[in-house]
Amino acid sequence: MPIDNHTKSKKAYLVSLKNTLKKHLQLQSAPPTEVNDSWLNRFMAASTIIWITASFYAYGGMVHVLNMLSLSGFDWHSAPIKWQALDVIYLILDVVVVVGLVPRWKVGYVAFYVAAISQIFLYTVFLDWIVDVPTEFAVTDGQLSYLSMLVAFHSITLILVTAALKVENHR
Repeated sequence: MPIDNHTKSKKAYLVSLKNTLKKHLQLQSAPPTEVNDSWLNRFMAASTIIWITASFYAYGGMVHVLNMLSLSGFDWHSAPIKWQALDVIYLILDVVVVVGLVPRWKVGYVAFYVAAISQIFLYTVFLDWIVDVPTEFAVTDGQLSYLSMLVAFHSITLILVTAALKVENHR
């Protein structure tokens, strides 16, 4: 007896339904697949870098305030004018970095790059100008070591913040 088209159609539909149900059953009974969270981990690492950097710049701002209040070992009002000017400039930059980096404002990144790069130049290329002060403000070897440490700090933060910025913009 020949099979009519209606019967063939029913059979094809039932086979298709059977295969679809099999796939759904396999998906439901299969163990959950691991989520690829490497992007999330990189984003969290980038956020951590930004927050830590902002914290260090907040500390730097506090150092400038302590200098201005003459609570860091020298009388700020009798300090060389260039030191006073640098305290004011870097206090402003540090505040803009902290206030701008946390919410990821562009001005925060700009202030960060200006502060970091200019301090690297100040403590390397223009070091002689920084330490050319009256004898009562003579810079000790310990203070010179501290300035060298600041160069390393700013170099490292430049690399880390740039990497964090690339990760955040690669969403």
